[in-house]
This record gives sequence, C-alpha cells and structure tokens, in this order.
Amino acid sequence: RTWGKRTYALDEYSSWMFNSTERYLEYSYFLNWYDGENGEIQHKEIKLPDLEQYADTQLVVSTFDVVDAQNYVLFVQARLEGNTQAYLAVHMDMDGKSTGVTDLYPVMVEHGISLDDYMLFSDVYVDGAGNYYVIPDKWQGTVLVLGADGMLLKRMDAPQGGMVVQYAMKNPDGVPVFEWYNEYEDGVRLATYDKEKGIKVYTDAKLPHTAPKALTDDGYLYYSDNNGRLYRWDLYTGNVEFCIDYVALGIGANEHTTKMIIGPTGEPVLLDFSGQGGLICNMVTEVTEQKEAIRVVSFTTACE
Repeated sequence: RTWGKRTYALDEYSSWMFNSTERYLEYSYFLNWYDGENGEIQHKEIKLPDLEQYADTQLVVSTFDVVDAQNYVLFVQARLEGNTQAYLAVHMDMDGKSTGVTDLYPVMVEHGISLDDYMLFSDVYVDGAGNYYVIPDKWQGTVLVLGADGMLLKRMDAPQGGMVVQYAMKNPDGVPVFEWYNEYEDGVRLATYDKEKGIKVYTDAKLPHTAPKALTDDGYLYYSDNNGRLYRWDLYTGNVEFCIDYVALGIGANEHTTKMIIGPTGEPVLLDFSGQGGLICNMVTEVTEQKEAIRVVSFTTACE
C-alpha cells in the first residue's frame, strides 16, 4: 500500500503454541515501509489490541491500509467456526495504540458480501479522512464508499456494462483511485471519490490495466505499458511522452510484482519484488550523459 512518498507492506508470521488442553496458532505482524523522501526502510512489530467484545472469536487480519504517516488500519475478521461475525476496521497509531474500531460487516452483508467457510476478504481501502472503499465483487464493477462510521456514502458503478474494477493507486491527497476496464479492450477509466463532486474522473483512455501507475502533485500520470516502457502523461494538456524502457535495463519484468510511487524529486520510484527480495530504484525521465536512467537505492533479500 502507498501513502504520499511511502510504500508499506504487512508481513504475517505464525507459529504453533501449546497449552494444557490444546494446540493453537499464534500470529505476529510486522509493518514495513520504504520512505521515498529520505530513502529509509523501517520495520515495526505490531500487535492486535484487546478486543474484548470478540474474545470468543478467532481474529484474523485479512489486509491493512494507511491513513497517513502516523496512522494505519488493520482490517480484522472476527470468525466463529469459520464464519465471519464482524469485519473490523481497527485504527492504530505508529506507537501501537488502538484509536478506534468500526464494524463494516453490516453494510458489506447488505451488498452481498458474505464471508463464510473461512473466506478472507481484502478488497478494502481507506483515505486520510477515514472513509472506506470496498469492492464487493470486481466483476460487478462496483465500489462502495463508506463513511468513518461504516455507513454507505456513495456507490461508484462502472461507466458501462461488462467493465471490471480494481484498485489502481492513491492520489497525492491519499484518496484511493480505481480503474474500470474491459478485459477484451485497452480502455481504462481512472476515477476516485470526491466529497464535493461525488465521483471525480481523471481520464477515460487506452491504458494497460495491469501495469504500474502513479500520480504526481502537479497532474502528471506516470504509467508503463505491458512491456516495461515508462510514459509520462500530462492530465491537463493530454500530452504523452516516452521516458525510458526499464525492462530493457533489467528491472520490473513482472508487472504483477512491480509497484510505482512518486519520489521527492517528482520522478517515479520503481519497487520490484519479483526475485528473492526487493529492489528499489529511482528512475529519471530524461536520460542525458550526466543522468543515468535508473539508480538502485536499496536491495533487500527475503531473510532481511
């Protein structure tokens, strides 16, 4: 997940524990992030708060998202005999303290999301105002926007039938941006929720829906095609420029394990997790004799 110039990941570890009567799994979690502003990589162990109301259920972290640099949300399923009883947005600060819990499950069930038989659900996101964005079924092309209280604010539907929806990125304000696309065509709609306008459409254009994308503060959309060629699109003028071919330079060959954020200079940073570890590279968009196309800023192995 991304927020501003940071990219975050949540690692989960489990181990078998024993007491006098049973064997059970104990989970531990680590929040990791790369800060594109200063190049630092940090790791923090986090623990679920004591949720007394759900003491008789199994608590499973299905996903997470970042509110801002100081706060994040763990999305926790409270399950009883494999069936979800509550879908909790557990708000946490970086000191590990819980700042609030909201149950999203009533609205989710109302819109056809029933999590039985140990099913995990991870298509949920949050913005800086605490609003939640839920994709009940990507094949239906619908995004539900819920307020901080878990109640429905807006329903974002596909612009035309047959379009699939998926999360694309966050804009510079930390609001999730979604893309609607048809599997058999190249056309993509990029749109987000705006509390004043309702739905804000960035563009309807022929873009590859699987490739990395990132928005800058000044209205540039960086994206790559399915072959690793990086482009810069001025959303205000419509001008599109070719930048570099990063796959030819040896990175980002697998688009499904490649992410993109905007670095402190306004140029893209590529995060490639296709190998045994992670490769983070600054990319320049205008190569000259004095400026190399990419610069490796970090390499981590799987055991670090």
